[in-house]
Amino acid sequence: MAARLFDERGFARTRAEDIAAALNIAKPTLYTRTAGKSALLEAVIDRVISALGEQAQAVLDADGTPGQRLEALFSHHVRQAIQYRSYFNVFFRDDRELPPRARARFRRWARDYTSRLTGLVEHAMAAGEVDPALDAEMVAISFLATANWVCRWYVDGKRLSPDEVVAETWRVLASGLSPRAAAPRSSPTNGEQTRRSKA
Repeated sequence: MAARLFDERGFARTRAEDIAAALNIAKPTLYTRTAGKSALLEAVIDRVISALGEQAQAVLDADGTPGQRLEALFSHHVRQAIQYRSYFNVFFRDDRELPPRARARFRRWARDYTSRLTGLVEHAMAAGEVDPALDAEMVAISFLATANWVCRWYVDGKRLSPDEVVAETWRVLASGLSPRAAAPRSSPTNGEQTRRSKA
């Protein structure tokens, strides 16, 4: 409930009494169950970390080629972004509202997740499944941007199912990751030859 209200109104504009009313409890009762809004925000962000982290490690440790594991991790990430849309929206918009210690913990987790993903991309490059001419960290960032942004535009029951969203977004992303033969250098045009001869 707190995640939905934070998503709809933003953390700063959501009052404790709004959350209590949505839960059909008195405001003092809310404070017997939680330390307040900041604690609820931390719980929302922890839900995202848990949703991504537990299965992500299983995918990273699974059998299969690095490219297959990269696709499996992308599929898991997108499905979580759909299932926990409100949580993800709050996760990326309101993390600055966290208490300093919680914000630092969240950002350490994000750096570690990106680092592990970058390592998987590097393994896929070494295996010939991802174009080695690409920058591995930029590939990881593009992967995360694509997977995370689904939470902003996906709507239940409109056009694509979650399975179709996973398939289509991966197809778009993977088409730019595939190794390609180096394009042959084109011969200079007559105009270029003329300019070079005058140089």
